Amino acid sequence: MEDAIGFGILWFVVSSFIASFVIAKLANGRGRSEIGWFFFSMFCSPVVAGICLCAAKDGAAIESAAKDTVPADNPKRYTMKGGIDS
Repeated sequence: MEDAIGFGILWFVVSSFIASFVIAKLANGRGRSEIGWFFFSMFCSPVVAGICLCAAKDGAAIESAAKDTVPADNPKRYTMKGGIDS
């Protein structure tokens, strides 16, 4: 009986570790912190972390959208008052 309990605990720990590793790799593909999502999924659960990762916006898309809003080669600078400096 004790062997079955020990095997169940070992199976749970190993499967949680593998699932957290998969979540971390998926997060890395979406432009998120791999190590941060690994520890987040180990802390709460891989299922909850997977749902949160799917609900979160893509990190690479956020960075590219931020770069597209202000062109780097624009010679005009916008001031806080709404005017334009040359």
